Amino acid sequence: MKKIQKIYAALMIVCLCLGLTACGGSKNEETTEKRVEVVATTTTPIDQMYEGVVIDDTDMPIELPQLGGQHVYIYSYDDSFGIRFDSEFRSRYPEYSDLIHYIDLSVTNPEEDYLDALKTTVSTKEAPSIFIVDDSRVEEFLEWDYAATIDTILPSEYYTENAYPYTVEFGTDANGELKAVTWEATPGVMYYNSKIADAVLKTSDPGKIQEMVSTPEKFMEVAAKMKEEGYYMMSSTEDLMRPFLDSKQTPWVTDGEITIDSAVEDYLEFSKEFYKNNYTLNQPRGNSKWSENMSNGKVFCYFGSSVWLSKGSVFIPKDQKYKACQGPFVYHLGGSYIFVGKNCPNKELVALILYTMTCDVDAMYDLGETDSVFPNNRAAVKRLIDDQIVMGEVLYCKTPLVDFDNVASALDRSNATKYDAQIDNILSAVALTYNTGNKLTVEDAIDSLKKRVSEGIEDFKTEE
Repeated sequence: MKKIQKIYAALMIVCLCLGLTACGGSKNEETTEKRVEVVATTTTPIDQMYEGVVIDDTDMPIELPQLGGQHVYIYSYDDSFGIRFDSEFRSRYPEYSDLIHYIDLSVTNPEEDYLDALKTTVSTKEAPSIFIVDDSRVEEFLEWDYAATIDTILPSEYYTENAYPYTVEFGTDANGELKAVTWEATPGVMYYNSKIADAVLKTSDPGKIQEMVSTPEKFMEVAAKMKEEGYYMMSSTEDLMRPFLDSKQTPWVTDGEITIDSAVEDYLEFSKEFYKNNYTLNQPRGNSKWSENMSNGKVFCYFGSSVWLSKGSVFIPKDQKYKACQGPFVYHLGGSYIFVGKNCPNKELVALILYTMTCDVDAMYDLGETDSVFPNNRAAVKRLIDDQIVMGEVLYCKTPLVDFDNVASALDRSNATKYDAQIDNILSAVALTYNTGNKLTVEDAIDSLKKRVSEGIEDFKTEE
């Protein structure tokens, strides 16, 4: 394991000896200018990064690349990876910073535009050495012939040794090749309003609340109690969809045909019961009123992931004193993965980036401690738990690191397909028609789902 120590005083001495008024100042101006030329951004000035860490590389399994060499271009649809990259890689290895350009494409419609945008760059001198892909599109990108196997850059066992198995499985293509890795695991939990818990359930202790909601049936019983006291269990019935679908035992599509797992029917029937009994405010998940309901003191709980605690998250209002427990489901929500381009130059530098951002236990620990990201590294998570690190500042209890770890360890995404996001969206619309009575039986709803999938997914129709 690399040993890291702060060296503010030593750097001050070096700077004074060199007669500099600000450590690395002229270099920063030059670096910033170069990044602007390629529309790349960083969130932390390099002069602040030089105050960071010293790396003892004697225990590293890879050699540090030589200075110089070809430039590396990292592409993403937003700046989320860039923020983590600045805090964990640039702070450790500022000497390579000039060679690495982060290009935020700020794609407004990642489902359709992102891959097309990347394809326009692959034959240019700024071709992606690394590109970041949203969780919902990983299966599609695994099939892209530009995506290289991780083993061509970095021995995959460095990653798989500590990564949660579901992320390894999810990042592996149909040929058994690992092509996508991630710095974050995104296990889901139940966030609940502790004020409402105390008022209705006479306790807000996470362990006791967990006992009350440990199964879907118990969760329904608590919803009835909330209604009796004038509260709503959730903001939307749509909140139930991801938790139910992650329990599917079969993929959405098998041999070119849609398959309906029992979890799909369970979701439709459970959602209908919630709608019929007015256990929710029926706001579409993700809209402004849905999130505003977190603050109005009327909604008991939300299903969200570890991502909701990360820096910059705006979901959980601090004043409402939310707590968390595992809840009745094992599920995930959100996340992003790292791919490598098959023509990437400077493979040694790319290997160092992959190692630092997905394998280095110290860097992964720092992600949890300083960025409030739940790291995809079980060794780092164990240290975070042992040190009782608190992620984020919004929960009115200790961070549920043990719950995150338990859920992430139990997750199984072997049934994922490239059609999942599209079919999930169709299911959400079908559930609404079923809840409102436009489809009288669950069988009618399933028939409608099959028809909409057949008519609405062009690629799927080709395979049928």
